[in-house]
Amino acid sequence: MDTSDSEDLSDSNEETEPTPCTSKEDMEVEVSESEEWNSASTMFIEASSSFSVVVNPSVSKDQEHIDVVCANLRSALLVAEHNLSFNVIDHITKINKVNFKDSKVAESLQLSRTKCTMIIQNVLAYVITNHNEIRTQVLGLKELDCDHGTAKGLYALLKQSLTEFNIEAKNVVGYCADNASVMMGSKESVKQYLLNSNPHLISNGCICHTIHLVAASAAACLPEKLENLLQNISTYFS
Repeated sequence: MDTSDSEDLSDSNEETEPTPCTSKEDMEVEVSESEEWNSASTMFIEASSSFSVVVNPSVSKDQEHIDVVCANLRSALLVAEHNLSFNVIDHITKINKVNFKDSKVAESLQLSRTKCTMIIQNVLAYVITNHNEIRTQVLGLKELDCDHGTAKGLYALLKQSLTEFNIEAKNVVGYCADNASVMMGSKESVKQYLLNSNPHLISNGCICHTIHLVAASAAACLPEKLENLLQNISTYFS
């Protein structure tokens, strides 16, 4: 093997840096894709542009270090905002180093998928409260008296709890309660008051009560001795 051949082989094994796009064809993008990206990232740009970090002066007085920290947080926020794969951040970091060679911040970026995951889970998760997910939680607990036992009284207490959280009754889209007439009746009930505020309300009776009624109806078809046996077994072990 010639020396020139060995040099060519060694050069081919070395990792080459990506060359910047220079031709017009490489730089062209579809207008629709550009507009779609702009509309999708407008909210992220507005949020991340005002993103600031407070660093303890005793830890670092270097503004460049603070800029690097902010860049890491913005990159992690980009991944979380657009629901991207954590593997993408490895490529984003490398591309930023190539595209912005004159930037000391880009040169100092050391953000991989593991670090990005930790930032999102342990840093951003504690300050970003808008989860955009359905959660079940206690809205309020009201004390009832004899005057509030009617459908009108219960609805008034429910509306009072919603008002405390600036929620209008017309914005309630779903309602579930036990199958008592005061809650789910077709004439005078809490459900009817909610339907008056929102005719498109989706209402369902308590599934536990419904299953109990189904089981009771099925048990009525069984011999009475068998039902007594099942009840006695439970009583014996209790």
